[in-house]
Amino acid sequence: MSHRLLPLCILSIALPLLLGSISCSDDTPPTFPLPPVDTTDTPNDSLPHYAEADTLCRIHDERVTELSGIAPSRWSSALLWMHNDSGDGPRLFVVDTLGDMVAICTLNGSVARDWEDISTVMLDGTSWIYIGDIGDNTASRLTVSVSRFPEPRIDPAWRDSSVSVTPEQATFTFADGPRDCEALMVDPRTGVILIIEKSGIQTTVYRAAWPGDGDSAVLQPIVDLALPFAVRFLNLVTGADISPSGDRVVVRCYGGIVAYTGVSVEKALSADKSTVLPAAPLAQAEAVCYTDDGTAVLTTTEGKQPPVLRFHMR
Repeated sequence: MSHRLLPLCILSIALPLLLGSISCSDDTPPTFPLPPVDTTDTPNDSLPHYAEADTLCRIHDERVTELSGIAPSRWSSALLWMHNDSGDGPRLFVVDTLGDMVAICTLNGSVARDWEDISTVMLDGTSWIYIGDIGDNTASRLTVSVSRFPEPRIDPAWRDSSVSVTPEQATFTFADGPRDCEALMVDPRTGVILIIEKSGIQTTVYRAAWPGDGDSAVLQPIVDLALPFAVRFLNLVTGADISPSGDRVVVRCYGGIVAYTGVSVEKALSADKSTVLPAAPLAQAEAVCYTDDGTAVLTTTEGKQPPVLRFHMR
């Protein structure tokens, strides 16, 4: 966990209610070519609205104690991928939508220094899983890393099975110096990696193309995110995801989940208007994702037997 803020859990629940009226060198690695930033005007569509959360399931396994990332399987709508925060080994949990452990996936040759987020994305007919080892409490890491691998086919009927994969791995530096980050997402239209710093003050979004296995790239700043909460603590970013259609983004903060929309990811993140999803009393929520069909948003929290909450889009 990048910030041990459990003593402030009451604050994280109470303040959103009180503030409810507020919408809510030569050693530098080379920069690889990126698609141009989209400058198309965003249509004047109404922002999406979400229903109050219901509980999809509760995770029953004792090994799941400090969830930091969640993502849907692209092969089965009955499965979710998730991982613990720093302190756990290089493993992912595959859980069904009843909350039961289906499989544990070990990443061969990997080290989980400070895993903070996970993203699944379909690119050219292949479902890829990306894991961001991007946490940096003291903003002192010279490089961060992202691993990726094709999603293995997991049978939802399995129970507590073991799977192993050998991922690709790339390292990244931030163009303007080290940053503490907990949110990673991948654009399904372009394959570009986007990382959001935790900050809470000037929250910058960075992007880079995947440089290739074993290679390095520079994360370039593209926009400062407009967050709606009046208190810095509530604006701390702990997760994010992009809809399968590539035109909607959700950002998980301690104050709640903020949704953006636009004709592209860049336009959505640049928007000055956003929707705050209905409040849900999770003490230390650090994970968020869209469902595989993009019709709902899922979020969960740290602790034993955490619930997975679901917000349907209306």
